[in-house]
Amino acid sequence: MSLDPLFHPLQNMLRRTSRISWAPSGWFVEFPMRSLATSLHIFACPDDFYSVRLGFANVGPAAYTVTKAIAAPSTTPGDFINPTGGAAWVPLTFANHGVDIESLVINGGAPTEIVVSAAKPAWQRERNIIPSWTWTDWTPIASRLRTDIADAPRLLMVRTLLPSDQKITQPNGNFNGFFAQSAVNHGFEYGAGWVPVDLVTEPDRPLNNVSAANFGEARATVACIQFATKNRGLVGMAAGDSHHQGTSTTTQFLNYLLRATVLLGSGWVGKVPFGYVATAVGGATSEQFFLMLHSLLPAIRPSFVVLPGWTYNDQGEVHADEAANNIFMARLVLAADNCILNGAVPIFLTPFPRDAGSMTAAQVEPWRKLRHSILSMRYSGAAVVDATAILGAKTDSGEFDGTYRPGFSSDGAHPNDAGHAAVSYALMVELNRITGLTGPPHCSLNTSPVI
Repeated sequence: MSLDPLFHPLQNMLRRTSRISWAPSGWFVEFPMRSLATSLHIFACPDDFYSVRLGFANVGPAAYTVTKAIAAPSTTPGDFINPTGGAAWVPLTFANHGVDIESLVINGGAPTEIVVSAAKPAWQRERNIIPSWTWTDWTPIASRLRTDIADAPRLLMVRTLLPSDQKITQPNGNFNGFFAQSAVNHGFEYGAGWVPVDLVTEPDRPLNNVSAANFGEARATVACIQFATKNRGLVGMAAGDSHHQGTSTTTQFLNYLLRATVLLGSGWVGKVPFGYVATAVGGATSEQFFLMLHSLLPAIRPSFVVLPGWTYNDQGEVHADEAANNIFMARLVLAADNCILNGAVPIFLTPFPRDAGSMTAAQVEPWRKLRHSILSMRYSGAAVVDATAILGAKTDSGEFDGTYRPGFSSDGAHPNDAGHAAVSYALMVELNRITGLTGPPHCSLNTSPVI
């Protein structure tokens, strides 16, 4: 039976935006500040930018303070701490008190102390993972041309000063297999360092031992960076549990969409900037990860959202039985509708496999039914990537057995680098179809990319 759609509405629906966002980890953890420290960051933007703002997350029951945040564009990565090119450090202001407001603040007397709002009490659970978001004002900061690599993504260095005796929230993951690894990040640099001194009040204060900052090992403090870019581009979001976060991959966050974003985006630097925001979290139920997605959609304004096709973490009488899957499907279609209402095209994945011990008779047949339900959405023009067919092993009778094909999982439960790369390839084909873009010259879609 053909699954050709009755109509092809997606390309006309796809929004391009000059609000290019980067937040490659949506899994947040609390960290106790026992002494004053400066958190150091380097971010890449794949286009000229003219304004910047920062997003801070909080999963804790109490607000925390960022004494001051400053940023400066850089012409090279340098030592990842001190910008090159002579640009001055600029303070990020807090005149709008953390609210998502589309206005540029140029008042030199605006407040610079940032108070990051506590997580909402209604979201508190035994394991709270759903953050409240606080934003700096949009601040005019213009990018500089790169002097080391022609037409490479523009660079921004950010420092935040954190006082002691409080709990802050950080994106989980240090990205030590992504930071400064051009073969992996394709120029989309992302990394953080940490020093127990004030390099914000006196940004030109020398740091004699740069290696002490542990760049690439430390967690970031900034949860999301947003750039106002010259060209309108494409921003994607991903939602789901650990399978979609990237557990078992390099850095534990190098999932299919981050791979697709940096590979496709590297071919369109300065023309069509790409951005990526993760809201997937290990161990999350569909109630939790869809709520995380919904809470961030208005501020990100994505072009598209990749939605998961299943989670083992939902439970009826047992994990992922038919009752649980029916609830999941209800949340999925409501999430897709909310994406559309917020201007984003939903892209559906069919269910990922799982380890044999988890996929008993109570799970496998409902899992197969869920795949067929999602595939049938293609009739109405929905964008669907059949991840089951890419990753899944089959029985002798030709049915998917709920487990992984050889080579696509290292722990039996999650896709590994090869598994995510395979899904990434199929996703890039779908993205090219709905965006109308063709693959960049160095990214042939005739063969599966290796990242």
